[in-house]
Amino acid sequence: MAIRIKGTSALEFAAVAAQLRAAQYRAKVGQLRRMAEGESIGRLRDNLLKLADQYEALAGTTELSRPEGDERKLVRRTGLPAIRGH
Repeated sequence: MAIRIKGTSALEFAAVAAQLRAAQYRAKVGQLRRMAEGESIGRLRDNLLKLADQYEALAGTTELSRPEGDERKLVRRTGLPAIRGH
């Protein structure tokens, strides 16, 4: 049985939290790639791109499958983007 927290089950909360973390990681990916584009020192550029790749992988492992039913309603209520299933 799922625990309810202010109308939200623990599973719903975890799904939304995972989506938010993945979105934050992907935003960091974009920031790191833009920094790498402007970097003239090759070693620093390579390290920024490597770090961006690590954040991308982290975002992928953080994501849960696409929410269904009540979880989808929660995503709409919070304004978070629904993630694509793998």
